[in-house]
Amino acid sequence: MRPGVKRGTRRRDRDVGSSYGVVLCGGRSSRMGQDKALLRLGGKTLLERSVEVLSGFCERVFLACGPEERYGEMGLQLLLDPEVDPAGSRVGQGPLVGLLAGLEAVQREAVREARPLWSAVLAVDLVRASGALFEQLLTRARSEGADACLFATEDGLEPLLGVYRTTCLAAVRAAVAAGERRLVGFHRGYGALKIVRLEEHELPRELGVREPARNVNSPGDFLQEGGCLP
Repeated sequence: MRPGVKRGTRRRDRDVGSSYGVVLCGGRSSRMGQDKALLRLGGKTLLERSVEVLSGFCERVFLACGPEERYGEMGLQLLLDPEVDPAGSRVGQGPLVGLLAGLEAVQREAVREARPLWSAVLAVDLVRASGALFEQLLTRARSEGADACLFATEDGLEPLLGVYRTTCLAAVRAAVAAGERRLVGFHRGYGALKIVRLEEHELPRELGVREPARNVNSPGDFLQEGGCLP
């Protein structure tokens, strides 16, 4: 079985069919100096770790891989950045375009299933995330009737670690078309959405993870997490 494809292990007691995973892995890794998705930590690449987190929680996992196809060896569906200008080019607009690609893919599943679905979105460099954390996010979103629930720390919202209902698609599409680049840019001015947060201090102690939104942008960050650079 290909890495990350573990359909026999996904949870069925939380209606996993309503959630699809989207790994944001289309960045240039300029600060790292090499493709961070392929760096190994604990015997697995960061991409494999991210897919594993979402595979145990979601019906299916997509890879939002940027403007060009890569990581085909994972055996998962690749989502290219959508065409966002009249010339038909795939303009690099960062993770917001990756979110758009993910939501469009999940929306196709929603149309097929005739119901709104959720996208569990995880950036490939958030190495401390867990499926249990995503369950907490989805529970909060559902309990408050929200369109999205984002993890939050003392520094603010972490939109690269959150769950987004397909009801966010129109607002994200409008924000991208308007040239917005910030991932939180669609929250205001592009549609009436209810965005809620899950604060870090609210997490149950049994999750046992400190700073789950910590990312690795630079070689120093990666070494601090116990990784070894090639």
